[in-house]
Amino acid sequence: MDNKPILLEAEIEVEKVSEEAQEKATAAIIELPKDDEKQMDLQYLSAILVSSGENLNHAYFLPSELVKAEGTIVSKALDIEHKEDEIIGHLYDRAFMTKEGAKLEMAELASEDAGVLDKKDMHVAMAAVVYKNRFPEIADEIDAGNWKVSMECYYQSYDVKIGDLIITRPEAEALGIATMGDSLFGRLAKVIKGGVEIAEGTVTRVLRNITFSGCGIVEKPANPPSVVLETAGEKAKVKVSKELLIINYDELEQDEEVANKVTSPKVEEVERITDDPAYELSEVREYVKTVVKKMLKNTKQQSLLKGLQAALCEAAQINNDRAKGD
Repeated sequence: MDNKPILLEAEIEVEKVSEEAQEKATAAIIELPKDDEKQMDLQYLSAILVSSGENLNHAYFLPSELVKAEGTIVSKALDIEHKEDEIIGHLYDRAFMTKEGAKLEMAELASEDAGVLDKKDMHVAMAAVVYKNRFPEIADEIDAGNWKVSMECYYQSYDVKIGDLIITRPEAEALGIATMGDSLFGRLAKVIKGGVEIAEGTVTRVLRNITFSGCGIVEKPANPPSVVLETAGEKAKVKVSKELLIINYDELEQDEEVANKVTSPKVEEVERITDDPAYELSEVREYVKTVVKKMLKNTKQQSLLKGLQAALCEAAQINNDRAKGD
């Protein structure tokens, strides 16, 4: 599990007794309490937590993944600068909406096929309360617009997206690009298949199995809204290469072809073959060498070489024992 937090800053809309505030609350599709329903010791606020698509740190939020994570938003802590011992409130509501401001019904979203859902654009809004009688200065500063709300979430895995093409994590590993780590994301890349370009664009990280884990309020920096941070209070400092990355998609198909022809575990296959008297030592050696070359080319894992070299030695010993027996 990749327990990396993703932190997303967004503007706070504070509920005030005014038509303008009510219009903003309505626009955000979050139902804030009416005057006679509000509790005197609470400050009510709403904010856009996250939007579908790519953010400034090259994390990509699919609508289907946001819908799956909907149940993890409410009842999480609201704190200062993501400090767990400085809790000032909690989240109590959430809503999904189009980027034009129309409300999206969760029942309908949950029933849609992921392929259809992922073609939509959407915002996820939240409502929270601040314990203003306990933290009056913070409440006043929020009211003055001096803070942003910073969403935090975790993800269990990720895929790689280039243009409209999503490459699964196993495919990315087979292509050798997963080993590039964070330096991969943000680069401009082209994907070639059969000599034809099938995708081009910025490399992004498609987050899978998201869990929203609360919010912090952060001091308003001189940055645009929706700034994503990798760790609390710090921007990711990974230097993005300007060199165009070319990915040969045909290598993936070659990997799959080899996987179909050479079954696992590979050592057991070598042992089975060496039990056949028809195989001479030279043939065994050539076979194992072929397997070694294919596996090194397609998996790029040096550890496999050691295992297969051990199989070669074992095959030679079996052949020698057989020769002595004859």
